[in-house]
Amino acid sequence: METSLFDPNEQSGSKEARVVYALERVSEAFRVLLWRETRRTGLSPIQLQLLIFIHFHGQNQSRVSYLANEFGMTKATISEVVKTLMVKKLIRKEVDPKDSRSAIILLTLKGEEVAREVSLFGQSMSHSVKKLPLEQKEIMLIALQNLLFDLNKSEVVGHQRMCLTCQHHEKHGAGEHFCRLFRKTFPADELRFDCYEHKAQP
Repeated sequence: METSLFDPNEQSGSKEARVVYALERVSEAFRVLLWRETRRTGLSPIQLQLLIFIHFHGQNQSRVSYLANEFGMTKATISEVVKTLMVKKLIRKEVDPKDSRSAIILLTLKGEEVAREVSLFGQSMSHSVKKLPLEQKEIMLIALQNLLFDLNKSEVVGHQRMCLTCQHHEKHGAGEHFCRLFRKTFPADELRFDCYEHKAQP
């Protein structure tokens, strides 16, 4: 019979359980910070996340199908979120000039303002991370890269725009990675989690 990582007895005897439980607590901290913004703005968490994502990503990623995959939701659910944000005059739709059957979702001026403001909700988390020694941050970056990569391969999390899932990426030696696009070698702790130039592996 499998034991739960939420059982303190299981955590005391398993490093893996303690790591996973700690990650859950960190995710809870993000949820708390995001919910503070929902109370302040009157927008739901997914509405805020959609605005932030569109604000920082290109038009090719600002489509219902891409957003559904990004947030692990159905197209119907994302479409409802989009409709609500349009009613609130935070986003608008434009017909894709390359495909008249498809629409690009764009922020209005009001939407841009809200997105810029709420995108700072994680700053208190950033302040805490800054206090960690450099060596610990480097170790965390490498561990989180490997963890997300494995979760992506296991289809626990969806599409990742990280170096390890990119066609441009090559592993070179111990701890070195080469980007064919930029023709540059990166140490493991400098690999990107969200790259504008990401091209998914086939």
